[in-house]
Amino acid sequence: MKNTRTCAHALRLATLAATVALPGTTHAVPPPNATITWGLAAGIAGESDVLTAGTLVGAFNLGTTSVSATTVNAVPFAPFAVPSFVGPATMTVGNFSLSYGDGVFASNSIFSAPAPPYATLTPAYKTLLAAGVADQFHRTFTLSMNGLTPGQAYAFQWWCNDGSLIFGGSTYITTAEAVNTVSLLDNTSTTPGTVGQQVTGTFTANAIGSETVTFSGNVPIFQTSSDAVLNAFQLRTVPAPEPASGALLAGGLALLLGTRTRHRAA
Repeated sequence: MKNTRTCAHALRLATLAATVALPGTTHAVPPPNATITWGLAAGIAGESDVLTAGTLVGAFNLGTTSVSATTVNAVPFAPFAVPSFVGPATMTVGNFSLSYGDGVFASNSIFSAPAPPYATLTPAYKTLLAAGVADQFHRTFTLSMNGLTPGQAYAFQWWCNDGSLIFGGSTYITTAEAVNTVSLLDNTSTTPGTVGQQVTGTFTANAIGSETVTFSGNVPIFQTSSDAVLNAFQLRTVPAPEPASGALLAGGLALLLGTRTRHRAA
């Protein structure tokens, strides 16, 4: 009887060891977050800022309850409502989720200004830039994008703007991180009416079709505190590059954005 129990126990241990050894059967490790290769940060100038290449996956105008939809450069931005000072929370629209702490401030109009250059933008673009969210205490947003096609190339664009300088009268810096980082100013001259910046990055979706971007506030110019400011974003599929030119996709996009910026400056 003792030998029988010993053999049965040994069999159970052997079975457990074999199960653990089988790949993918337990505690699968998810693939790493895809790396976004960012283009050049560019000052907000007009509706042509809005990327139209490829196919739209989702575009959103962030703000508080009843934030408006708006169409800019033929791209329809849907409402993405974030209630002020309610959190920690995660707000989800379709395959897009935004998580934040309990210090989030949201508005549909406060990031606007009566003075130019903001005042000279089209009404649709002003609607997009007037609304936004700022995390004043935790200073971090996490945007999760799910339901992506593994191996598909995507372009991600986001906007950071505060024409009113509502937060202490100073320029704030928001950094987006998806392995690589890029930083945008919400006001490029610390002057009411001046607008912020926008940027586009490219990535290839990982094996589970998800991507996460973290937005965090940095110490602003002439201030000691920091707020993360996010007004809008869009995600688009873009054509997959040729095998020999995969590294050129983001580089070409960066060159294009850089050329636009130089032409505007001229």
